[in-house]
Order: sequence, then C-alpha cells, then structure tokens
Amino acid sequence: MNVDDVSFLIINNESDRILYNSFKDKSLSPQVIQYANDSSCVLKIGGKKTRILKVKDNHNTIYASSAHTDAIKSPKSLSSLSKLMLFNAQQLSALELTVKHDCYKDLQRLLHNLVTINAHNMQEVFSIIPQESIGRGGAAWRNEIKERVIEDPYDTSLTMIRIAKNNLKIKHEISVFNTLIDDKPSLKLHDHMIHRVLMNSFYVFFPDFTDKNVKINIRPTKLTHLFDYETVQVALYHFIDNATKYVAPDSNIEVSTFFNDDKSSIIIRFEMLSLQIHKDERVDIFKEGYSGSFAKRHNLSGSGIGMARILELLSLNNGYLCLHDDISDSASYLREGLPYSHNTFDFVFNR
Repeated sequence: MNVDDVSFLIINNESDRILYNSFKDKSLSPQVIQYANDSSCVLKIGGKKTRILKVKDNHNTIYASSAHTDAIKSPKSLSSLSKLMLFNAQQLSALELTVKHDCYKDLQRLLHNLVTINAHNMQEVFSIIPQESIGRGGAAWRNEIKERVIEDPYDTSLTMIRIAKNNLKIKHEISVFNTLIDDKPSLKLHDHMIHRVLMNSFYVFFPDFTDKNVKINIRPTKLTHLFDYETVQVALYHFIDNATKYVAPDSNIEVSTFFNDDKSSIIIRFEMLSLQIHKDERVDIFKEGYSGSFAKRHNLSGSGIGMARILELLSLNNGYLCLHDDISDSASYLREGLPYSHNTFDFVFNR
C-alpha cells in the first residue's frame, strides 16, 4: 500500500480551512470526519469496506480513508502514511497563507503537487529507515540507520537518487508556479538536447515502470530545440507520471523524436498500450478537472490537473500536446478487467 491508495483530507486547526482533499467523491468527506477517531475503525463507506482514522498535531488534522486490503487488515500502514503527511502539512499551510486570494487556484495546483512529491519522498525514507526509529535520537538512532544502510547499500543508493530527483522536481514546481502567476514570465530559453531531457525526465520513474514490467525505448536522436528547460521538464514529469498509472503491464513505451514534413515543427512521440480512451473524450481529457470514464470507473483517476497543466506549460514554449484521433472505442487488450488500447501522444514544438 502507498499514498496513492489513501484518500486524505487535511484541515488547518486554527482556520478550519481545507488545505488538501484527495477524496474522489467529495460527499464522502463529512462521513469520514464524523466517524474517524485516533484509534481507527473499519466501516462501509460508499458501499466499500473502508478503514478510516484521524491524526493531528498542533497545527493540522488529517482524516484518512482507504479500502486497500492492507489497510483493512491492520491500521499500522494507514497510520504511518497519515503521520507521514503531517511532516508536510505545516509548511504547506504556511505557504498557502502567504499567497493572495486571486492566486488560490494556482496555489491549489502547487499544493497538490508538493504534497504528492513530498509524500513519495517520505515513503522513500521510511523504506530504509523505520519511522519509529527517527524519533529516538542519540547514538542508538544513528547506529540503527548506519546498520540498515550497510545491510543494503544498493537499494539505499537508489532511494537517495529518487529523493534527490524528487527534491529537484519540487524546485521546478515552485519555479513554474512563479512563472505561471507572473503577467510577464521570464523564460530561460536555451538550445537543449532532446534525448538528454527525455532521459532526465524518465530516470526518476524507471522503478515505477520496472514494477509493471514496462520497457521504455527512447530512440537515440541528436535533435535539439530552443525552450525553457524547467517548464518543459515539469510538463514531461506530469505526462510520464500519468503514464506510470495508465500504461498496460508487460508492455512497451516507444519514444521517438523527428521533424514534421515541412520541418516547421519538432515532434516528440509517445506510443503505448494504455488505458482505453473513448473517442468522445479525446478533447475533454485535456480539460482541468476532467478524468476519463475508464479511469474513474476503475478508481485510477487523479485530480484532473496533469493534462491541463501540460498544455499550459507547453504553450509557454510555443508548443502543445495532442492525442492521435485514430483511436477506437473497442479495447484491443484486456488485463485484470481493465481495457487497454494503442494510444499515441505527440509533444509538438513549433520552430
């Protein structure tokens, strides 16, 4: 079980303001608030057996809910993930209060992305250092961490790389946020090797694709293009993050870069077997707040921010994202009840 299997509601104790709400069905939040307690309990919510609990500190209260098997069996994993979220909530609430009201929508995007990235970071830390060890302090604490690192230096090194990459992504998110709220954004336009940018973007996600036995084939290219590195990399981050959720297990993702016929545009093409998209949703999936019908039906949908954010970021670089219209309403592949089809996405940059 990980943070994606849990719905969180974070409320600031002082202002009673909702800082973060990842419940897909917002009408369920009041039920969780009503029945959640410090010791946790299991009850039926929305027709599903669900464990809920409440965790709080001096600043914020977190209500958590999960129907995951591990959460039902034991409250320990849900409790750990909830406490993990408290590590981030205080800083995020302070950030929220400093931003003007007319930036609230953009701020919610930033908070959502920072909460997600930081939660994954803390999960990485706790994968090598037990949470209960961190609060002990003293030499015993340091020795226990040292022993665990010595026991498995390879996994520890991979964990540190992922944390470093995620921290860099936080920097990019904040930088992009500042760019988007600026009436006259200052972009750092430089010529970049597209292959290197793609490798940097995919690298942090390779463990996720490995878990699903998905092979990434990034075809070599020496093509370069003039764009702002941070905004384009964050756009790629959101796209690849979606791909980790929706790509079919045991499949390939083909990535190629080329000019269009008259060389007026450069195209980065992503071909994959991923969750089926209805023809009539081909435009809607790029709208903020919209999630595809199959994603919602199988509880795979997010907040609907990612694809809209990609378009916004690419537009700053004279680019756009499109989904090929040769998609079918018939699934070409079924896996564990999920319908998959061949989908092709193009990142297009006008020259």
